[in-house]
Amino acid sequence: MRAESSLQDLSGLKSREWEAFEKAGFHTGQELLDWLPKRYEDRRRFDAFPAQAGGSAVCLRGVVLDTQRKGFGGKGFYEAVIEDEAGGGFSRLTCRWFNMPYMSKVIAAGQEVVLYGKPKESKGRVVIDHPEFEVMKEDAELSLHLERIAPIYRNVNGIPQRRLREIIHRILELVAPETLVSKYDVDRTYPRIEAYRELHFPGEMAEAETARRYFAKEEFFLQQLRVVWRRARHAELNGRVLGKKTHLLTEFYESLPFDLTGAQKRSVKEIVKDLRLARPMNRLLQGDVGSGKTFVAMCAMLLAVDSGCQAALMAPTQILAEQHYLTFSKWLEPL
Repeated sequence: MRAESSLQDLSGLKSREWEAFEKAGFHTGQELLDWLPKRYEDRRRFDAFPAQAGGSAVCLRGVVLDTQRKGFGGKGFYEAVIEDEAGGGFSRLTCRWFNMPYMSKVIAAGQEVVLYGKPKESKGRVVIDHPEFEVMKEDAELSLHLERIAPIYRNVNGIPQRRLREIIHRILELVAPETLVSKYDVDRTYPRIEAYRELHFPGEMAEAETARRYFAKEEFFLQQLRVVWRRARHAELNGRVLGKKTHLLTEFYESLPFDLTGAQKRSVKEIVKDLRLARPMNRLLQGDVGSGKTFVAMCAMLLAVDSGCQAALMAPTQILAEQHYLTFSKWLEPL
């Protein structure tokens, strides 16, 4: 499978799942591999069976002591009592699955299970509703959901977290590594397929961090490349040469009852230098409130007017625009 292959060609993907991915904007295996985990849950260690409800989610290992179906019709639920075998059978909790009658064919008494969920209180009992679980088997492969660091993704409507992990893992199994090569490889010592595997299914959190830094460095490099390209393109643009005449600016300086600050003089000097080049000026003037940025902007406008052009000052609100108009009228009255 190539990274750019359609998800529709992925073996084992149901038509409704493909439609859900299409609706969410995922069309290829590459796009799904780039749907990075938003966080991880460490499910490698087993917690003690909780004696009370509340707290964070727990990862437990135990034996199914008893099961039964309760309720009728659409309001029924399947219930399993799990016993902490390692604790000598002194700790128990109840797991419940609502509106899932098929669970009676999946969970049965005597099975050893690993489950993950958040405990809560119900009628004096500690229960976990709809936990993630695995039925332990001697020849079972390493689970994608339990007994490991599990990736947690942003929701994709119509695709449960558990199924999303399985699909992404399937893509990583089938994808041809050579089709994942980036146009700008920021680290050739770190294979891209390995970075994807360690980001989605890390063995240790350090692996996930290394992979995250790999993709962050690539993203940062591409951003900087765009900036360099824009600067190079901007340097090739033709613009009108301004600022050769400074009659209005000089006359304005002489009419002021105060002197400009050093930073203002330096900023105006740099702007004059830019305006005298045969390309458009692209400059950001930064300063604290009241530092005189508007004054510097007006100086640049005077240079444009002195060169036979028009100048406009944009303000984010009408009130501020009116304030600038009154201020400019007062400052420019001597001219």
